[in-house]
Amino acid sequence: TQAMPLARRRQIAEVFGFLNLQPYLTATYRLQSLKRAREIVDGDAESLVRIFEGGSGPAAPAPRAAVEMLVSPERLASVKRTVKSFLNADNRTVAIRINVGGTSAKNAAKAMDMDLLARLRVVRADEVLVSRADGTQLDLRSASSGQLSIISSLLALASSLEDGSVVLIDEPEIGLHPEWQIRYIDLLARSFR
Repeated sequence: TQAMPLARRRQIAEVFGFLNLQPYLTATYRLQSLKRAREIVDGDAESLVRIFEGGSGPAAPAPRAAVEMLVSPERLASVKRTVKSFLNADNRTVAIRINVGGTSAKNAAKAMDMDLLARLRVVRADEVLVSRADGTQLDLRSASSGQLSIISSLLALASSLEDGSVVLIDEPEIGLHPEWQIRYIDLLARSFR
């Protein structure tokens, strides 16, 4: 499993700083399908591709790109370990803390497994907590529309932007606090140099 490059992690930390948030988050995931979890633990890559592409039972087929990730032996082994952590956990929930700006890739593989399992509809995110600079926690489900707009748009850019890319953002100020409207372009420039 490949960790996100340090430069991108620092860009994400810059976005968190702009919003007066500490550069980490805690995501809690809940097991959504015990049947699918057991199929992952017991299955091999070929049988899992068949199960998830076919959408056996009432389940709709999973996205093809997510299913194809199960073909890699290393990735499948990692996903199996993550699923086992759900099966062994109280209430079938698992929380991971991710340092978005640090040099450590701790929990990065588990976070990528959680993302894959969510796309396969095996788990769902119950809550995503961030900490403000003063230490108080904020569940992103109760964040303001401006905070969510900046977090989602800039984190999407920070996690996938490549050198030489051209980015067009239509009306980025919509829904932002007036102070953030003024600082938005500066944040873009500092974050994506």
